Amino acid sequence: LSASHFMSNPFVFQGKELRRDQKPAPYYGASMDHGINYVSPNDVAEVATRVLLAPKEHHGKEYTLTGPETITDQEVAGLLSEHLKKPIMYSDQPLQFFEDMEKLSGHPIWMVRDLVALEKLKASGKEELPQFYSSDFENLCGHKAESFEEYLMAKDRMTALECA
Repeated sequence: LSASHFMSNPFVFQGKELRRDQKPAPYYGASMDHGINYVSPNDVAEVATRVLLAPKEHHGKEYTLTGPETITDQEVAGLLSEHLKKPIMYSDQPLQFFEDMEKLSGHPIWMVRDLVALEKLKASGKEELPQFYSSDFENLCGHKAESFEEYLMAKDRMTALECA
């Protein structure tokens, strides 16, 4: 299974900043206002479960999971504001500044490299292209992939980190 950016990433990598009492809470990246194809971890789990329950049927196959649509990080900030019931302000940073700040964050260098690579992908605009999308999820599961808004509304399937 391969997937692009997870909808849970803002909580995993910037959860502390999002939960601080600071208003507006900062949410940052380097996507250059391009649309991003976020994938719900619920969708990844659904496909993984189907594959694990029928291993022979899926042996040797590769599945690319994408979300149903692209969404900008500015739009994600708006959805996070509703979810966390507080204002969230997205700051689109130059990639080098983003990388420098991540190095200062205390994250291990391998994680900093991965986060910077993900932001480079976002900033490339490739995820907005029709050929980036895959129908693998819909073909396997028989329904559309979860949107970012639907993901945030499914609190019964969220971890404690995501629920806040």
